Amino acid sequence: QFAQRSRVRKLQYTAELERNVQALQAKGSEVSAELEFVNQQNLILSMENKALKQRLENLAQEQLIKYLEHEVLEREIGRLRALYQQQQQQRSHSK
Repeated sequence: QFAQRSRVRKLQYTAELERNVQALQAKGSEVSAELEFVNQQNLILSMENKALKQRLENLAQEQLIKYLEHEVLEREIGRLRALYQQQQQQRSHSK
């Protein structure tokens, strides 16, 4: 009788361990799937971040070009005003 109870307890313990193993394997599969999803999301976000950084760099370059174009045009305006004033002075002296 004692040996039989011992065998029953051993079988119950083994069955419990097997259930625990199955539960842990299922949880491991679930965690692996979640990790794969998170890794894919991370990859997508990294690619989006890279694209946004590139766009920001392009916009900064465009802004620099516009600034330099503006500077060139301001200098040309100044040169043309000076030339106009010089011509006006020459006309007033020639009259």
